This record gives sequence, structure tokens and C-alpha cells, in this order.
Amino acid sequence: LGRSCDWIGTLARTHARRLVAVARREGLSGDDALDAVQDGLGALLGHPLRAQVEADPDGAARLVTAMVRNAARNLGAGIIAPGLSAGKLTIQGG
Repeated sequence: LGRSCDWIGTLARTHARRLVAVARREGLSGDDALDAVQDGLGALLGHPLRAQVEADPDGAARLVTAMVRNAARNLGAGIIAPGLSAGKLTIQGG
């Protein structure tokens, strides 16, 4: 687990500002944008391609960007309640 934490931590520190900007461009507030980044990073940890992208920093950055964008769109659409991590998603509505 330590290596995964180091890897995801480095990815987060390296790309945090850019990932927040991606979420903000989807219309989220600053706090919700941070939630989307956390959701995207959490989703990456459980993604089937995680082992492959761990060795490919550019690929990891592209994948987490797509995950953050998707999380931001879900938050903006009210599909996922703000402030919940990827492991504890709640579907709103229906």
C-alpha cells in the first residue's frame, strides 16, 4: 500500500492545480472542484489500469484528468452528492 500512496500522492501534488482547473471549467465551485479531484484520484486507485499507468506518468495524468472531468460532470449534474469519496458514492434522486 505504501508504494501506491507514494505514487498517487506524487500524481496529486504534481497535477493538483490543473485538475482543479479542469473541474472548475465544468462549472464547479472551488470546494466542489476539490471534491471532484479527490473522487478522481480515489477512482484511479481502484481502476483496472492502475498498475499499467503507475509506470506511465503521462498516461496516469491523462487517465486521472478524464476521471476528474467525469466526477465534476456528475457533481454538477447532481448525480453524486458533493463531499463523498469515490468509495462512498451516493446516487441522488430516484
